[in-house]
Amino acid sequence: MTREENLKTISNLLSPKAVNKIVAKNYSNDVLEYISGYAPTAETFAYTRYQPQTVEKLMGLMREDKIDSYDMMELMEDSLSHNRNEQYINKFAETVCMENHHDTYAVFRTTNVTDVSFDDMYLGIYQGIYEANNIGVVQMNKDLAREMHDLGISLLVCEEYDHYYDLLDFDNAYNEDIYTFIPVQKHRLASAINDMRWQPDWSDFKEYLKNKIYDMDRLTPYILEQKYNDFQVDNGLSKLADKVAGEYEKYIADLKQGDPDRIIKSAYEIYNKDYIVDFCNTNITSLSPDDLQVLLDTDNVLDEIYQEWDTMTQLHGVAEIDTAIEDTAYRLRTAQAVKQMMEQKQKQELTESKVIADKPGVPKPIKLKRR
Repeated sequence: MTREENLKTISNLLSPKAVNKIVAKNYSNDVLEYISGYAPTAETFAYTRYQPQTVEKLMGLMREDKIDSYDMMELMEDSLSHNRNEQYINKFAETVCMENHHDTYAVFRTTNVTDVSFDDMYLGIYQGIYEANNIGVVQMNKDLAREMHDLGISLLVCEEYDHYYDLLDFDNAYNEDIYTFIPVQKHRLASAINDMRWQPDWSDFKEYLKNKIYDMDRLTPYILEQKYNDFQVDNGLSKLADKVAGEYEKYIADLKQGDPDRIIKSAYEIYNKDYIVDFCNTNITSLSPDDLQVLLDTDNVLDEIYQEWDTMTQLHGVAEIDTAIEDTAYRLRTAQAVKQMMEQKQKQELTESKVIADKPGVPKPIKLKRR
């Protein structure tokens, strides 16, 4: 049919107002032919919020079999209320194909009702933050949503496509029917929690977080990171206290096994090591997680701290225990870094010498025979 014939057919289906909208959009004849056979379809194309070029691009994707007629009409019906995803039409057109249609279509459709970008949502599916459901919408990963809900973070439930209400019953949000789900929301926080929930100490940290934050709706990725750092430090300090206490008990037990005179001669050391143990149990030092880890990884760290403190005391008078602990951590970390650097350098030199030796034309060293 010609353009004029299609417009005439459409004019018999729609009100003059709707026909005028169709004419004003200046659709191609392919679009006019597609909508001329059914009044509800034609009316949707008349009142869509999409620009005509967006509609033409979607029509092209349908002609190329990258989306089907059901997808086409679902997107057009969505566009009667929203057109936020129009900014991603080129990205969608470049990405969608038969192999990734399920995810890509759901991402494009969902960007119409959320502020999360096409790229962030698409990446979020492969990071385990989101998943495409069976009604062509992206929803939050169930396990991640459960973790957020368990923390006390307020979440919304969605019915159908864009009907939202507060989440009260978590299980029903996933088990009631496929049209009820937890939608994309709080993207940055969800992404941060998703990264963190794979940590081996996540369960302990989650309980720690519940005791530290009373209004979880104030939680941000930055606060989450800071609280995790505090949690690691608190944990590390507790382990350090246990470690030095155990080493002190062993030190005393070894002394008791030896000459009694040695105990008398070690009175100064015994007293100050006992003080270090007590300090680690009752004081908070400004150690980083890395500082604590190197102290925990060091054998006989109590003696390392004591020797550091004793040296500082001899040089500068009475020294603070916390300063001695911090300086010990710094010294051990520096030694560890130098060792790693030297090992890397030796490895690199061995690799380079092997490459040179394997080059054709490079003479091999002559082995002299002993007489």
